[in-house]
Amino acid sequence: MSVLNNAQKYAPKAAVQVELGHSDDRQFAILSVQDEGPGMPPEVLQRAIEPFYRAPGTRVPGNGLGLSVAAQVAQVHGGRLVLRNLEPHGLAAELWIRVQSA
Repeated sequence: MSVLNNAQKYAPKAAVQVELGHSDDRQFAILSVQDEGPGMPPEVLQRAIEPFYRAPGTRVPGNGLGLSVAAQVAQVHGGRLVLRNLEPHGLAAELWIRVQSA
């Protein structure tokens, strides 16, 4: 669960909220992880799902694969990973997965 691990690693001691819901048309299940940490600078936010990308100056252990793998898993299941900064601070990571019809 890369999106939750990232919230815990990059926003330690910050509140983290996890929700499971669905899109308005009910075609996607959405796992949302929101933290009250520092968020990401715009240039990092744009590259965060690239394999092996690590933000300049990052001191947290890791290999830069977590968000990339989450994004790829979502894509294989017809979905996507959406990252956005929250105001006044924090980050929202939403994992959208297409729901299979019976």
